[in-house]
Formats: sequence, structure tokens, C-alpha cells
Amino acid sequence: MDFSLYPTESTIYIDKNSAHIEIKKVGTVDINRNKKGINLKIASDNLTAARDFIISATENEFLNNLSFKGKQKAIILLNIKNSKQFKAFLKAEVLKAKYKNIEAKNIEINTAIAASEKLKHKGYIKIERIKADKLISEVSIQTATNNSTLNLEVNIKSNKAKIEPFYLTLNLAKREIESSKIKAYANTDIAKATADLKIKGTDKLINILGNITIRIFDGYLKIKDIKLIPSKLPTLACNITFKHINLKKLTDMTDFGKITGFVEGYVKNLKLVNFKNPLEFEMLVKTEDVKGTSKRISLKAVNSISKVGGGIATIAIPFFKNFAYSSIGFKATLKNNIFSLHGLYKEGDKEYIVKKGFLVGVSVINMNTDNKIEWNDFINRVKRAIKKKGGDKG
Repeated sequence: MDFSLYPTESTIYIDKNSAHIEIKKVGTVDINRNKKGINLKIASDNLTAARDFIISATENEFLNNLSFKGKQKAIILLNIKNSKQFKAFLKAEVLKAKYKNIEAKNIEINTAIAASEKLKHKGYIKIERIKADKLISEVSIQTATNNSTLNLEVNIKSNKAKIEPFYLTLNLAKREIESSKIKAYANTDIAKATADLKIKGTDKLINILGNITIRIFDGYLKIKDIKLIPSKLPTLACNITFKHINLKKLTDMTDFGKITGFVEGYVKNLKLVNFKNPLEFEMLVKTEDVKGTSKRISLKAVNSISKVGGGIATIAIPFFKNFAYSSIGFKATLKNNIFSLHGLYKEGDKEYIVKKGFLVGVSVINMNTDNKIEWNDFINRVKRAIKKKGGDKG
């Protein structure tokens, strides 16, 4: 490595089997080679400077959002025989660290890992406080290294959720991960969530068995078949079903326009790149018939659906600000960045997203049955439809 390429000062001392590198304001690297492999010691008491150095050397975008304050020191000891046979020790103390909107305080790490090497070690990972928006947690992990296996006993205390203690086992030689049952409960002002999960997988695919149930708007969403594909841009996949969602409670929280009634449906084969960017999915939403429930839709909601779906509204009795409907339903898909949306109800060559009652009410007809647009264009349609302009909130 040519340290002259990076914007920092460094001093290197080299002899036949060892090297000592001092990087100004960053730390030191000691390398010793013998018949048993390479011993490496990396030490820094300025992780902010170390981060900047790594960014300049690797252009690692992840580190751009990471920052430290106060005490920030770390020591890594490595013994490497080859790429599949090594052992490592890590000690670190950090007063404050922040990644995007996640803040951590008083971090202490003393642990070890090994791959195809003999090693016995007991350690810990402690984080006094983790804050993400209104969620505040305390994390305590006891670690036990037994050769290639790292066992973690995880305890998390939170102000917004109850997470029962669980165990996590990593096998670095086989590159496998497995957990005990993970049970969690969380309440917010509008929803209650429960999780009953178990992790099992490899470095190529992690299966999260079980499901997450969220009770919201008088109904529920169930998330299952969860998979994580680790990579530079990790992909999260899952299936979601939902039932008895109260549209009045849902639309009361948006500027989309008011709708009453209930819906049910699913999102199949949902894939999120980097946990947030949709790659593909198949979605169905339809009216759930609930006895004695009013089904009304405001003019504003009709216009919003027309804008988003690319349809036109036909109104049996005009001059009103809300109307009766019999059914709402659509099927949407995203694949290869192309989004398509179709009404579920068909009469001849007409495709309805909203269908009126027998005599009176409102219908929204999808005029373009080959309705395909790029995903970003669809998102812009949604933003325009719900953009607050004042005036009529119905």
C-alpha cells in the first residue's frame, strides 16, 4: 500500500519480518510475520481520523454517515494463517457514536472471534443508550467464543418495546448463523406489534422464520417469509397480508381525501434493496364487506385516486362532496423499475378501480389498461396527489 496517495502523514519502519506504521492523528499498525502466519495489531485513539483515512482509501459510502464524539479508541489483534483460518480480538471504548438518525452512548466492546482455529474467550458488548427517534434502548451482550463458534446472549431493554432475551450463534468457519426464538412486543399511539421469530442462514441467505403481526386501524398486517440477502446493497424480502383495515382511520391521517369502509389484501414477493428501495412486488387491495358499514368516498379522494391511477371519475349524482361506492379494488406490480396498476372490476372493455352502487355514487375507470410507468414517476404522482394545498380537507 502506498500511503503517499492518502491525504495524511505516515511513517513506516520495516525490517525482514516486521513493519511498524504510524499514521498521524489516526493510529498505529504493527505487522509481524512468522511460520505460524501473520500477527497484526491495529490501534487508534481517534476513530474519527481513522474513519476519514478509510474513506479516502476506499471511498466507503457507509462510513460517510458515521461520526464519533469524546473518547474513541480501539485495538484489534489479528492472527492470520490464511483467508479461512484466523483469530481476532477487539477492544473498543466510545463515548458517543452516530449513524444517520441513530445515536449510541457509552459503547464498550471486549470480544474475540475465530475461524478454523482453537480459541476460548468470554467477553461482552455493552451500549448504555441507543436512541433512534423516540425509541431508546440499552443493549447488553455476553459473548463466548469456542473455537469457530461465537455465542451471544442478547439482552435489550427499551422504552417502546419489550424484547425477551435471546441467543445468537455464529459459526465463522461454516459461515452460518442461528438464533433461539426471538419474541418482541411494541406499542405506539396507533399500533401494537408482536414478533415471534427465529433466525437461520448463511453468509449468502438469512431466513427469518416466523412472523410479525401489527394490529392497526381496527385490523392487522402480518409479515412473514422474511429473507435477507447480505451484500454490499442488502436485499430484504417478505410477504405481507392485511385484513379489516378501517379506511376512515387510515385516510384521517393523510391529505389524500376521506374514505369509509374496510379493505383487505396482500403484498407478495416484496423485495427492498438497502432495506428501503422497492425492487419488485405484487400488491392487491380490495373492499372487505363488513355488515352495517357505510362506504363513502370524498370528491378529494376520488380526484387523488384518479391522479394516482391514471383514471377518470364518473359521478351519477354530481354537485356533492362525498359519494357512495360499492367496491374499491386494484392490483399493482413492480418489476424492472416498471410499475403497473389495474382495476379489479371489469365490465366489457372498462376497468374499474372504484365502482359505484346500483343507481347512485361514483366510479373511477382506468382508461389505460396498459398502464405502465417508471417507479419514480408513480411516486411523483402519489406526492402530487397528497400534497397539502389547504382548503378542502375532505
